[in-house]
Amino acid sequence: MTSPYTPDDRGPGVPEQYGAPGYGRPQYGDQQYGGQQYGDQQYGRPQYEQPQYEQPQYGAGPNPYGAASWDTGEAAPPSPAGWTPAPRQGLFPLRPLNFGEIFGTSFKLLRTNPGVSIGSSAIISAVSTAISVAVPVGVLAWGVQRSSMATGADAQEIMTATPFWVLLAMVPVMLLNFLASGLMQAIIVQVVAAAATGERVRFKQAWARAWRRLLPLLGYYALIGVGALLAMLPFFGLVVGVIAAADAGNGGLVALLGVLAVIVSIGFVVLVVWLSTKLLLAPSAIVLERLGAVAGMRRSWRLVKGYFWRTLGISLLLQVIVGTVGQLVSGIGGFVLGIIGGILAPSGAVAEGQEWAVIGVIGLVTLISAALGVIVGVLTVVLIAGNATIMYADLRMRKEGLNIHLQQVVDDRAEGREPEGDPWTAPDLGPTTPTPGEPWAQPQAQPGPYPQAGQYPQAGQPPQPGAAPQAGAAPQAQSDPSAQARPDQQPPYPPYPPA
Repeated sequence: MTSPYTPDDRGPGVPEQYGAPGYGRPQYGDQQYGGQQYGDQQYGRPQYEQPQYEQPQYGAGPNPYGAASWDTGEAAPPSPAGWTPAPRQGLFPLRPLNFGEIFGTSFKLLRTNPGVSIGSSAIISAVSTAISVAVPVGVLAWGVQRSSMATGADAQEIMTATPFWVLLAMVPVMLLNFLASGLMQAIIVQVVAAAATGERVRFKQAWARAWRRLLPLLGYYALIGVGALLAMLPFFGLVVGVIAAADAGNGGLVALLGVLAVIVSIGFVVLVVWLSTKLLLAPSAIVLERLGAVAGMRRSWRLVKGYFWRTLGISLLLQVIVGTVGQLVSGIGGFVLGIIGGILAPSGAVAEGQEWAVIGVIGLVTLISAALGVIVGVLTVVLIAGNATIMYADLRMRKEGLNIHLQQVVDDRAEGREPEGDPWTAPDLGPTTPTPGEPWAQPQAQPGPYPQAGQYPQAGQPPQPGAAPQAGAAPQAQSDPSAQARPDQQPPYPPYPPA
């Protein structure tokens, strides 16, 4: 069979190179694009074998795709071996807190390490309460016994001097109460500080640290007590003046001194509230920053500056709540005693032979009521002391960036490293939020000067050098690449002024 494309039917004028030999089957046949050209020898398995992409090509050597800004040509540091758990959630978020978070965290503290906070406070409160009751009662019993053994004028003299000895015995009781308050404050502050980074302070460790900071805390309470006595001297002087004027029969002077005494007493209350708010954070600073009594008071004064009303509102609201709960508990105890008394002695007299039963029931109810009162008192101490420490941490996070140091401790422990230092004594990093009443120093972008009237080019006119462009006109291309404006530079022309 002949080919349809023969030299005889090509037609006139068709060159011979476009005939069958150029476009025939042998040109696109198996010999040119067949199995030998695209077979296994050219694009087969040996071209994509594993040694072409083995590990040494992407190892610690030079980057085959060029060096990046993060490529140093060195091997990456080894990651910690094993599985790393997520960091334990702290008592409060490591950022400045709002009103609700501070208030809610104070009650959340009751569930945070209660064995150390509530348990230690219960032990200290029970011991101090027992001694506070036993000492004056023991002195009173000693005076009554001595007067019963004496006769005549000696007995009368002993009975007259007994109240003085009871008051004198209250001095060591007051010192003991200061000691107990200092210990409870120091322990609760440590519980809050450890819980801020998700840790739990141990019982023995908390007591050891509290004893070491007890002396500065006692100095702080002593200064507060001396200041309160000095502030009360004018009131005591007015009371003595009123008594003297009443003895002299001078009614006008009595009225005047009485009005002055009322004004001074109101001023004393205002002074106490103001000073107690300004110095509320001193115990936390003394314990955590290891400051002295006077330095801790100065520290609290600086932290509360600008946040006085906020600090007063939170602490006052918490005290109102816990005070109301305490009154309810004591009121319930009195109500139960009244009901039991009415049941056991409806006519006001105890039936014969039931005296000891009535005494036992009343004693049991009184003991339960006292125990509930002690529990409420312990919870009150934990809440108020913990709330002060939480506000101390919040103000330091706001003013000094304490949250950055605390977060660093959390990250170090999560990665298996020991924190380098104590975050509570770390340096000040500056404020993270503006302080009320103080300027917030942040750079503000200043707009450039607007062109004067007539400086904007008219429609259809080309812009002059240094003049504002036409509205809607595209920016002119620049031939020099170095003359291109960088993103951090202002545009060459200011915007149109607002209408």
